[in-house]
Amino acid sequence: MRSFVLVAVPLLMASAIVAHSPLKRGIHTDICAHLDVDLVFSDVEANGKPYNAGHIDIGLCVSQVKSFVGHYDVTEAAAKVVGVDKVESKVIELIKKTGVQCSYPPHARPSVTTSNECDFICTDGFLAIPANHPSSCVCPPSHLECNGKCSQISDCSTKPPPSRRQNEPKCAKDLTMCGVPDARWGQAFKCANVTSDSYTCGGCVKASPFGSSSTGGVNCHDIPNVDEVSCIDSKCFVHTCKSGFTESASNDGCVATHGKDARTLPLPTTGYVVNSLDTATGSVTGSHVIGRSSVVDEVPGTDAPLDATRETLSAGKADTKVRS
Repeated sequence: MRSFVLVAVPLLMASAIVAHSPLKRGIHTDICAHLDVDLVFSDVEANGKPYNAGHIDIGLCVSQVKSFVGHYDVTEAAAKVVGVDKVESKVIELIKKTGVQCSYPPHARPSVTTSNECDFICTDGFLAIPANHPSSCVCPPSHLECNGKCSQISDCSTKPPPSRRQNEPKCAKDLTMCGVPDARWGQAFKCANVTSDSYTCGGCVKASPFGSSSTGGVNCHDIPNVDEVSCIDSKCFVHTCKSGFTESASNDGCVATHGKDARTLPLPTTGYVVNSLDTATGSVTGSHVIGRSSVVDEVPGTDAPLDATRETLSAGKADTKVRS
């Protein structure tokens, strides 16, 4: 009997400890892809051709296929023709053909974007860390992980479940919760420093799904012809541009270095008399009138690019007469 008591007590203590320990989840993997393809069944004919159910344009993982097929117009229509199982198999085949294998941390849910097939969002109240390129889902120090959930409670065993608002994720100090524009599944969000995050520069591009932020920021990478860009003090700063373009004087855009775009300069809305300069001698050779809404395609006597054109016009403008 004594031996039974000696064994039973440790077992009871162990069970009590396990009951209040956080639920641990391991890293899980999935195969994900951004599909931009027609859903074609080569073994099913329609009007003498392989059956084409329509075009699919969405980010998707294998683990999401079952739910996806029943909630997407193209796959729903295809299921009525060839059956659900056949549609699911075809979609999985398409994902595996172009997709990549992704690994996700505990409490993460796949959220494919056009720029990152392995992107994810954190669930159960956990926050994505770091904000720009998250690699884990973390329960912040001000919260407590209890039964697989991260929430604002102090005692896992006695406190009632938190309300929905209390359980909403919150960002650390100096970070703003923003929505993720390209996310196709779930309530995608991230914690961003809007003063330095080039994808949410100056504010969120998409509002947080929890209503805790407003839009007003920009994605610096959307600047036309930009190559390398960053966000400095909430403003986009262009470092380099694509071939054929160079940084603007204020480093907030890219301008053409040659061709028509580089040689076209809009003038003010009132008429100007512009002096024609001989660039070899520097003397004035004549003048001509440019009317309202006119455009200077080039400075007479020069094949200068846009920046040089601006300087030449500026020089000639000293003797300019304004017409009413």
